[in-house]
Amino acid sequence: MEAGATLRDRMAGKQDYNQDDDMVNVPGRLTRLRTNFGKIAAADPTGVIIDTDDNTAPNSPAP
Repeated sequence: MEAGATLRDRMAGKQDYNQDDDMVNVPGRLTRLRTNFGKIAAADPTGVIIDTDDNTAPNSPAP
């Protein structure tokens, strides 16, 4: 499943969804978010990227 589809599926099931959570329909928001996280990860040697695709919260991998 492509990243946008995974995000759309997860956000659709979110109980406390609000307009700030709309990362798919607001043009450029998801790209800016990913860019910002990438900058933070590059600047912080303790930061890690965890691939959570196809995982639910209870079975997501630990960092």
